[in-house]
Amino acid sequence: ALLLGSVLGTIAALNQNKLGDYTVIALATAGSTIPTFLIAPVIQLLFGLTWRLLPIGGWGDGAFINKVGPVLTLALPQIAIVARLMRGSMIESL
Repeated sequence: ALLLGSVLGTIAALNQNKLGDYTVIALATAGSTIPTFLIAPVIQLLFGLTWRLLPIGGWGDGAFINKVGPVLTLALPQIAIVARLMRGSMIESL
């Protein structure tokens, strides 16, 4: 969450008042306000059913891919918070 949030915040700060800034801030605001119990089904629908990238359920063989969905669900609000903080700090220091 820290790495991705820092990258997104830096992109937003370097593109202040441009499309990149508005996009990152809109996604960060949505990501920090939407509860995780609503994010989880959306991730399952998109990555599991639509794009077939992640397994929907089951324990599997303990593979790494089985843990990506839950970790992504819990990390998205933290990524959004870090991105907003990084953007604000970089704009203040620039």
